[in-house]
Amino acid sequence: MSSRLLVLLLALVLVGCAGPAAGPGETALPDGGTASAVPASASETSAPEPSEDSAGGVSDEPLFSCFSAPYPASAWDGARPATELEGHPGYAVLLESVGSEGLDGWFVLEEAHDRLVVARELTRPQDPNDEILRTHDIVAVEDVDATNVQGWMLSQASQCAPQRVLEGLGAAQVWLAAEPDPTATTVELLVMEMACNSGEDADGRVRLVEQVESTEAVELLIAVEPRDGEAACPSNPATPFTVGLAKPLGDRTLLDTSTHPPRPLDVAPEGIYLGD
Repeated sequence: MSSRLLVLLLALVLVGCAGPAAGPGETALPDGGTASAVPASASETSAPEPSEDSAGGVSDEPLFSCFSAPYPASAWDGARPATELEGHPGYAVLLESVGSEGLDGWFVLEEAHDRLVVARELTRPQDPNDEILRTHDIVAVEDVDATNVQGWMLSQASQCAPQRVLEGLGAAQVWLAAEPDPTATTVELLVMEMACNSGEDADGRVRLVEQVESTEAVELLIAVEPRDGEAACPSNPATPFTVGLAKPLGDRTLLDTSTHPPRPLDVAPEGIYLGD
């Protein structure tokens, strides 16, 4: 079995630890403005602290992770083609690791003397019936200096969706519980906790971190407060969660801003697990 396949299988096993999440409905109301930010609570922050970006500087941009170190939103926009890495000591191993199609379409997330990380957006994201959102390929190679292993080699090859990193909060996948009513001033959601939770729901721990309403869209950033203690990793049920709107939804698009780029919210897959 190739090292790339082994790493990919390990990444997919990690994905399998994140099941659906759940519990009775909760309501979070905006402040009544047409463009408002609604924090989870007065003591919680809606953005991470400034962190070092891939160039070694400090970034106060939103950070997104894909089974990887977090990178600023601008890095995920794909402005720097991976083909510009030619000449780097790890380039040959990187080129071999991405496969026969080469680095066209890949972009740079990180360039260091001992590490390269690249990504590309999938032309066909995950099957609509797949509970795990996958929008990007990500590949990393590193210069390893260990007792039994030395030299450049593949360290990550996986598929996922870049998830917003929020201090003290965990990632969630969010769906519409049903097609929304344009005349309604609430939106019914189902929230899947991505972290292991012993097959239990996330009742009382779902947080509406940020809500921004405009004439074209309603942007929602939803996360989950981690549970206390250790947990096993069977699938979690999906948590019903209600969001209040400042005015009727109308024809505005509902967007999930926990991923990059933000994605329109879809109706939950048929038969999604809602618990016993």
